[in-house]
Amino acid sequence: MLSRLQDIVGESNATDRDTVLLTYSRDASLVDTLKPDFVVRPSTIQHISDILRLANKTGTPVIAAGGRCGMGGACLPQKGGIMLDMTGINHVVITPENMTVTVGAGCTWGNLLYELKQKGFKPGFRGPYSGHSATVGGSVSSNSIGLASARWGQAPQGVTSLTVVLPEGDILETGSRINPHARPFNRFTSTADLTGLFCGDHSFLGVKYDITLRIYPYPESIEYCAFGFSNIEDATGAFYEIQKLMIAEDMTMVCDKASIRGVIEEMADLFPDIESLFVVILEEPSADISSAKQQLCQAIAQKYRGKDLGDMFPKVYWNSKFEMITPLFKYGMWNATCHCLETFRIPEIVSELKTTFRDYGIEKKGLFSLICAMPALNNCVSFVGHVYGKEDDAESLELIKEMWDKKKKDVWEYGGVPYWTGIAWYPYLEMTPQFKATLERIKKALDPKCILNPGAFSLEY
Repeated sequence: MLSRLQDIVGESNATDRDTVLLTYSRDASLVDTLKPDFVVRPSTIQHISDILRLANKTGTPVIAAGGRCGMGGACLPQKGGIMLDMTGINHVVITPENMTVTVGAGCTWGNLLYELKQKGFKPGFRGPYSGHSATVGGSVSSNSIGLASARWGQAPQGVTSLTVVLPEGDILETGSRINPHARPFNRFTSTADLTGLFCGDHSFLGVKYDITLRIYPYPESIEYCAFGFSNIEDATGAFYEIQKLMIAEDMTMVCDKASIRGVIEEMADLFPDIESLFVVILEEPSADISSAKQQLCQAIAQKYRGKDLGDMFPKVYWNSKFEMITPLFKYGMWNATCHCLETFRIPEIVSELKTTFRDYGIEKKGLFSLICAMPALNNCVSFVGHVYGKEDDAESLELIKEMWDKKKKDVWEYGGVPYWTGIAWYPYLEMTPQFKATLERIKKALDPKCILNPGAFSLEY
């Protein structure tokens, strides 16, 4: 099998060396290692097609992986087989005349932002907080929420077209590319939106080769706000009122004092009466517009008895972007509870989560907890409740995993919807029977031998 893969991609781009396989057996989560049998690094769409055709002939599972910085094991192989390292497919083709960029699925968000800025553009969604290693294909495959989701939504919402290699090796283009004479400039066209079929699919319906995104002029003016509140109810009221207007490029709320102390210790010391805070980023084509929006945000915060905390922290946050989570690693690793939650429910769920932390003695055991929320458009947030533990502290990790399992059940039962999932989440996704049956029928139609990512979403046949 190895020699046949090497015939496709070249000897140096396919291996079964155990040291390499072990390296590819982890993502950034605490999910147990799962090794592939082969790691292959394609660089062309034909490589991917030929590998999938070979896999179908031999009955070998295939899974695609990008930066492998997810927190749920979505890119780990449950059945061994071939892991496609997609990071060699990283082209960036900017088309200014129709305001799109076509980017290889393995391109990182950091590289994409750099290339676009050189030409005077930005994407809408700016990537997750791990954007130096997270890839565009990985984010679209996991419905990522992150930087600039307040204004532009989740990763797939900026997509106009996909080029996908289907499980049996056929190549499909979606969006306006259903017309072979058209460029990939629009998603919703003459018939069903097949682009959406491959968003959030963990590449179990097809392997994304490249993605076309809308782009926008780089802003001429950026303003920054930060507001502190004595209680989570007032903080949520002001936060949601600004969010509904969709005037902010980005917003993030840090929901309790323990989280503030862990993220920005100086802020907790300077403002001991603050229980919750949030930052607002405003990007506009002129200073007049950004200044007017800043004043509006200040008026809304004042209405909810907010304290203006100045612009230093939001400037550091926005200008460092993908570096913001790095300092948190001093507290150890965490298990992701990120899920979509209706914004108005933040106070209720924060209260429930803090009760859980008390029940498990998180603070007494000296463990750091983080509760925060990032908007996705105008009505919901990515709600986060992490507890961190050192990887060499088996007792703490066991406690965190036990609590995590409980919270995953709680999230589903109180009506939260996880988007950043994977092996760690699949057993807890109790989808409606009709939805799961429909998803399985689609999977079987596209992938009759269940070659791509078998076991994803607990589907296997």
